[in-house]
Amino acid sequence: MSKEHDDVAEDLALAKGGIPFLNVCLGPKWIGSGKTPRADLVVCSASYKGFVLSAFEVKISRSDFLRDLRSEKWRTYLPHCNRLYFAVLDEVCRKEDIPEEAGLLIRNRKGWYTAKKAPSLQSTVPYDTLKSLIFARQRRSAREKRIDDIMEMRRLGYHATDFQGGLKAARVHGKEVGRLLSLIGKGRNALQDMTSYIERHHQEIFEDIWKTRMANIEKKRASELCKEA
Repeated sequence: MSKEHDDVAEDLALAKGGIPFLNVCLGPKWIGSGKTPRADLVVCSASYKGFVLSAFEVKISRSDFLRDLRSEKWRTYLPHCNRLYFAVLDEVCRKEDIPEEAGLLIRNRKGWYTAKKAPSLQSTVPYDTLKSLIFARQRRSAREKRIDDIMEMRRLGYHATDFQGGLKAARVHGKEVGRLLSLIGKGRNALQDMTSYIERHHQEIFEDIWKTRMANIEKKRASELCKEA
């Protein structure tokens, strides 16, 4: 896969949230005489009642998209997920090009949007598929760890750290940039705290400022009277 393809898949993972798996096998490596399908992205919703496993096939060119349709490679994903989506860059395809069994997500300048909702497939995901995701979770790739760090920073801010106290921003952006982002995040929090305090105690603050100002005026007047005397 090209770097552009991987970047688009990571961008989609961040947009979807949930529990993402990048470039993951959907079962044992070999099933009978055929190879197990490997999805560009799988996202599980973190819910017992509304659990949905969605698979995404990322396409960055129309030729790649059409080649996948002709080979019907996309059909190999259907038994392993609740929903299947093609995820493409703008103008790669239209929703009319998408098979009935799949949905379509499109990435334009503003972000991802759903052009065609995927129909619900089987109600349960195969046991072997779920096991493969558990095993994949145990050996998270560098790309997936980076996605985890970015999600954590979005939730806690740039000063988010791991269990050893290391900045997550440093792992994503490099040590020096991570340190600067952490300082910016802390400064922003301090400014928000200060603004909140002023909003809650503005009357008292204005009274203190007024009293201090009047005291300084009286002190100046007393000093001038002493000089005149």
